[in-house]
Amino acid sequence: MEQAAQTIQARLSDENEQVRLAALGDLMKPEAEPAQVVENVVACLDHSNGKVRQLAVVVLGQVAAQGESGKHAVPGLARGLDEAQPKSVRMLAASGLARAGPEAAPAVEPLCRALASKDKSVRSAASLALGKIGAPAVPWLRRMLRVSDPIVIAAAIDALGLVGKPAKDAVEDLRNLRTSPDPKVQQACDSALEKIGGEPPKG
Repeated sequence: MEQAAQTIQARLSDENEQVRLAALGDLMKPEAEPAQVVENVVACLDHSNGKVRQLAVVVLGQVAAQGESGKHAVPGLARGLDEAQPKSVRMLAASGLARAGPEAAPAVEPLCRALASKDKSVRSAASLALGKIGAPAVPWLRRMLRVSDPIVIAAAIDALGLVGKPAKDAVEDLRNLRTSPDPKVQQACDSALEKIGGEPPKG
């Protein structure tokens, strides 16, 4: 097993991008053990080929989905959220963090930054991940409610709604935001308050 891991490590560091792609593909097979080579997979996020980076975050997402044993993939997925990465990589990174659930708590800050993305799909993926993280994300999400952009505010509110009852500390913030002139913010508040505390829509 150790020899196999060393072989994969060498392939993941190969200058030939096709060799790297094949190695990442092998790590996605059911019998593979990608957790053994996480550092090498993370290094692929710096590769010039976008497909290499995409496959790297998919593999990291598989590792992260293993619960506590996969939490060492979280920092790599957080790197995948960087604004310098293409949209596809950022979306896949956020999806991987969503699979990690509460174990992805160390990535809350970069996920909140991703809520400010101009791309709706990136915002949605980040919002879902923050919702899956749960209570640890609530203090950061409450800060996001104070930004000026209503699109970002609505994304943060959606995440709080996904958190559900553990987001009860944000209830008063959401009630105050119901007076927002932006209809999307109002609707998001109604939905979140119903999910968090069972409050009916304001009207």
